[in-house]
Formats: sequence, structure tokens, C-alpha cells
Amino acid sequence: MKEAKAYFTDHIQQLDPIEGIYDVENTIEIYSAYAGRESIEQHFVCAIHKGLNDLYAVYSFEGDTKGLIGSVEKMSGPKSYALLKMGANGKPKKFHFQLNDLFSFELNEEDRNRSAKCIVTTKFIKKFPTIDMYAELEQAEETNKPTQWSGTGFALTNNHIVTNFHVVEEAKSISVQGINGNFNNKYSATVIATDKVNDLAILKINGANISNSSIPYSVKTTTSEVGEDIFVLGYPLTSTMGDEIKLTTGVISSKSGFQGDLSLYQISAPIQPGNSGGPLFDAKGNIVGIVSAKHRGAENVGYAIKASYLRTLMESTISTNILPQMNRISAQNLSGKVKAVKDFVYYIVCSNDPNTCTTFYSNETNLNNGLNTSDKIYNYPSVSSRYDKSLTLISVVIKSNETVLTISCKNDLANGWMNIDRNAYIMANGSKYPLTRTEGIAYSPSYTYFSYQGESKTFKLHFQAIPQNTTSIDFVENANSQWRLYGISLK
Repeated sequence: MKEAKAYFTDHIQQLDPIEGIYDVENTIEIYSAYAGRESIEQHFVCAIHKGLNDLYAVYSFEGDTKGLIGSVEKMSGPKSYALLKMGANGKPKKFHFQLNDLFSFELNEEDRNRSAKCIVTTKFIKKFPTIDMYAELEQAEETNKPTQWSGTGFALTNNHIVTNFHVVEEAKSISVQGINGNFNNKYSATVIATDKVNDLAILKINGANISNSSIPYSVKTTTSEVGEDIFVLGYPLTSTMGDEIKLTTGVISSKSGFQGDLSLYQISAPIQPGNSGGPLFDAKGNIVGIVSAKHRGAENVGYAIKASYLRTLMESTISTNILPQMNRISAQNLSGKVKAVKDFVYYIVCSNDPNTCTTFYSNETNLNNGLNTSDKIYNYPSVSSRYDKSLTLISVVIKSNETVLTISCKNDLANGWMNIDRNAYIMANGSKYPLTRTEGIAYSPSYTYFSYQGESKTFKLHFQAIPQNTTSIDFVENANSQWRLYGISLK
């Protein structure tokens, strides 16, 4: 027990929420036609910790149950797991459960035969690490969280930009520099589509115009081969390396990434923090991937998301094809390619302060995206209470004529779907503002289907306009729906 506590204390930052030491209360109720009712209670202490093959071992410390008593498998939903153990009938059984906010869970099992019924209730209550330890860790992480961070992105058509999800995650303001080669102006951007699993995000620029016909590269979504020459452009470590765009070169080392991940290429081009979200070009100047990470334990080993996953995100969230399709630089040498594309590779700065980004507009109104200088944009606003953990509120835009919520929904089921009630509304200042139209989601009773388990789809909900000085709103689909977000902060 002492060794287990020391391990969990030393590794608390890396622990899965299920890991720890639990008090276990086991109640067995037997109902027999011959002997009547009999109740048996057991109590023991067990530990759950990471084992092999992504399973978590369940080990009892004491009594008749001492030793390995089962294993826990992590499922796709938030804090969703399955306990694998012998059932009351002596056969292996899988018990699905969800870990609650107090780090406890309960399993219920019933077994019947002709003469008796057996009901087993097992309660797991985490005792270590304690809730106070997690609270202290969360407070320390919040204190040490950077207020501003940066990454790289590159142009798609119709004023869209792609970058990594982890670059814009939790950002309350996003600014982009380098549009049309101008680093003096900063333009705000709104997240319109995300794929957290594959670490992708599509943004739309507010107030600037990227000429579709000027983009000199194409996006190639077929798989590249091992040994192909590649080059990377981005803005790594700007605090020490400066804010001029940086070039690195290499080859595709493997058609799979970390631990065999087929969504990634392994590349030999050196990459650093800040390269995230940048373009991976092949020798002809086609974009074949999006830079995502480096391997800390090896020299010149990096990873890039295959461009086919960007196409999948686009097709599931946006009605038009925004991938550039004309390559005009294939015959140029490397220097010429870099010169041609660098004005379409951007420096992205994110902040957890919603007022950090100052946007310089070329016109009073941007006709390309319908935003005015008076419109208010809140990226990833905080939410006091939510009923469905699969929802992520990406942004709220308050316009003079409407209010728009951009939301991402993650599918946790094998055959998942989503839709929206036509009577959905937002509540602001004591008044209801009804839903007027949607983008990317069907009205009930029709369905928008997911393609696979774990997929995230982003959609927009348009409501009647709320007052510009509103500081908090609630989103409610209907009284019986789990799609309810309360205390959305607009500050």
C-alpha cells in the first residue's frame, strides 16, 4: 500500500482519472425460494493502475480477494470505462460504467436461475489520490498556464486557414499575421471546424481577403511514399529564433506515425514548438500534410497529419471544397517555391485573454464573411454547467441581426447521429431568442450521421439577435434534451 501511494503521488500529473486506490464495498443479496433472503457484505481495498495493452489492472491488497481481480478498459466517451471480471455466474463479464466527479463508480449485476436470484452491488470509492490533491494540481496547472502561445497555419480558399487543434484549443482570442505578406496587421480568426482526434482545426479570417487565384500550391490527399523529399515552413520558437519564416527539409521516413498511427507521416525535417499547424510540402510543392509534433526522445523525428484527414474534416463540416487545387510552382527550384508560398503561411498567436487580439479591418464591412467591426466574437467561452460532455462550444458571435453559436459534437457511439429541435433557443437577460436556421446539422426528426466512432462534427446555430451588452447566455434545445449549456460567459 505504501509503495502504491508513493507511485500515485509521484505520477499524479500523468495518471488517468481511473487510476488510484479505492475502498470497495461489495453487497451480495441472494433470494432463494428455499432459504429466503441472505445478505453478504464484503469490504476490501484495491488499486487500479496502468498495465499492458492499454488496460488498467485491478489489484486487491487484502483478504480473500487479494491479488489481481480484474482489469479496466478505457472506452471512447468522457470518463467512460468497462470493468472486465468474473461475473456472479463464474463467467467473464464486461461491466460498463462512468467515473463521476467524485472519482467513484458503482457496478450492478443480477444473476437468476430457477431456484434463486443473486444481486451484486459493488461500490468503488477513490481514496487516493485525494480530491484535494487533484484540486491543488489543477490550481498549479492553471497558475502555470501560458497566457499567450503561437503556432503556424496556411491558407485554404475562401478566407480559410488550417492549423492544429492543439494550437487553438482553449484560446479566447486568435490573431493571424502575415496575410498577403503583411506582418504589421493582425486579423482575428474564428474556429469553424475541429477534429480533436486528428488534431486539426479550420479557421476563418475576419476582415482580410485571401485571393483564391493567388494561392500557388495544391493540397494532395493521396498517400505519399517513404523516401520522398519534403520541406516544412513555419514560425518555431519565435522568442529566440525571431519571427521570420523558417525552412527545414527532409524526407518521409514512414507512412505511419507514433506507435504506428496511420493518420500520420513520420518525417526527418527538424521541427520545433511553433511549427505546429504548418504545411508539409512534397518536392513538387503540393501540400501533403500538416505538421503536428516532434518526437522528444529522438533526433529529427517529427510527425505530420496526412492531408486526407483535412479533406475528411472539410467534407463533414463545410458545404464547399476549400482545398486549393492548382499547383503553379512544381517546376521551380526550392528557393523559388519558398518565395512563392511564404505569403500564404501564417503566424498564429492565441491567448486566453479575449481582448488580446486587435483586428485591423481594410473596410468597414467584410462582405466575404458577413462580419462588421461592431460584431463581437467570443472563442471558447467558459460554460458554468453542461449536461452533455460530448459538446464543445467553439464560439459565440453577436451580430446586429443575429447571434451565432458554433458547436462541436463528438460521437461516442458505433452508429451515432445528431439533430436539433426547431424550438431550441438561447436565454439572455430573462428573454428567449429562438433558433432561426442551422448549418451542418439536421432538424429533428431528420438525422445527421457520423461516419465513425470518435468523429467530431462542427455545426452552427443561428438565433435571433441578442443585445450587444449581454454578458451571459444559456443554450437550451428543449427541457428533455441533454443539449443544454448554462452560464456561457460573454466577457
